[in-house]
Amino acid sequence: MTEVGRASWYGPTFYGKRTASGSIFRKHALTAAHRTLPLGSTVRVTNLANGRSVDVLINDRGPFVSGRIIDLSWEAANRLEIIGPGTGLVKLTVLSVPGGRGTGPESHYSIQVASFSSYDKALSYRKKLRGYDHIRIQRAHFGGQPIFRVQVGHFTDPQRARSVAREVKANLGSAFIVEVD
Repeated sequence: MTEVGRASWYGPTFYGKRTASGSIFRKHALTAAHRTLPLGSTVRVTNLANGRSVDVLINDRGPFVSGRIIDLSWEAANRLEIIGPGTGLVKLTVLSVPGGRGTGPESHYSIQVASFSSYDKALSYRKKLRGYDHIRIQRAHFGGQPIFRVQVGHFTDPQRARSVAREVKANLGSAFIVEVD
């Protein structure tokens, strides 16, 4: 799978904070955030302006700025020479996904709208989502603690998932796409 779009990089306010994978963000690590690729995927990012490439590990979700497809660590952005301008036009090439999961036609997506440390709070929030299809609560672990992610929708087309996510975000204030089993 390949994707072309704008890349940006994490600023100092994110240094030392937890990523969606639970790891601590380090500016010198070759890591990145993507909205839909499974956490643990490896992606080659190529700056289309100068041909420079770097391989990064997807360990976070984002970017949450319209028109951007990936947020890079400072180190990855530096190697691609996009620190100064702040963004750059890039091509992403998926090199691997954890467990051999695909990102092709067999992939399925959902829209995450909230997460809670309490199942009861997730259940209460779920009741407010009566107008949405395929509502589910997914249990996961973050920093060794259970979390409960509230998700809506079930899509095989990532473009359709993005379109619906924009509508959901406009209604609920928070939404991003995740790949589901």
